[in-house]
Amino acid sequence: IIIAAVNGELTVKRLVEQNGTTLLVPDNQSYEPIALTPEIDCTVWGVVVHIIRTVA
Repeated sequence: IIIAAVNGELTVKRLVEQNGTTLLVPDNQSYEPIALTPEIDCTVWGVVVHIIRTVA
């Protein structure tokens, strides 16, 4: 699970390699995965290693 800036917006997603394509996959099924292509401006800020509290 990573924190990334995608086209200027922060997001928390799973980084997945699938059939030669790198995807940012949300745990929330209401959102679509983001395929990382050369047109997408994406910077990984870091890896989530600890959660202080859950938000539900």
